[in-house]
Amino acid sequence: MSKKFDQDAKDRVVRLVEDRILAEGIFMQEVCKIVAPKLGVSWHTAR
Repeated sequence: MSKKFDQDAKDRVVRLVEDRILAEGIFMQEVCKIVAPKLGVSWHTAR
């Protein structure tokens, strides 16, 4: 069953992923695998 996330949660994930990509220059998939567990979502959701 899918989980619904509010807009603030979505914005936070996007901001953290973008910041990490710019800071470290790594691919989105790798960033999502790093950031998503810290926010309690799967990396697929963070994509």
